[in-house]
Amino acid sequence: MKTLRAKGAVIFSLTLSIVPDIIIILLAINNFLENKMGMDGIIFSIVFAILFLLFGIYGGMRIYRTHWIQYGDGKVLIRRVSKELVNGRKVGKWENREDTFSLDDIEAYGLSWQALGHYVEHHRSSDASLTTECFFRLKNGKTIGYEVSYYIGKETDEFWRYIQDHTGLVFQKK
Repeated sequence: MKTLRAKGAVIFSLTLSIVPDIIIILLAINNFLENKMGMDGIIFSIVFAILFLLFGIYGGMRIYRTHWIQYGDGKVLIRRVSKELVNGRKVGKWENREDTFSLDDIEAYGLSWQALGHYVEHHRSSDASLTTECFFRLKNGKTIGYEVSYYIGKETDEFWRYIQDHTGLVFQKK
């Protein structure tokens, strides 16, 4: 079985922390060179930048450890942390969810908002404008959602191609 890890979440979190770090350090160096800041200010800026970087690493690894997709041998396993959505509102606590299903059980799959007109689950990034949830609707009526932006595009395309090749179903975008 092949495993997709949430590498995209790590890359995104690191990017969000590295860019401000670079700006903070460059401003500190500039202020030091213009004699507006002493060595204490430089040390404070570097410590602050390191703490900011560690915060970014923590955020990305938190998602990386709890989100993955395994597929192969006619089965799919989706592991994620999410909240239920009832009438478009998040309900309850964060839950570790793990769903395993056969490729024969898939009725449809695609982008939740575009194909269904609503999201299926609430994910950690759902409050941001970057939400890109995908869904699997099974023949028993169950719908499973997962945040696709947590995964690298090439690996995701390979996963969708695997599903299409083995089920004949096309990824729904609209």
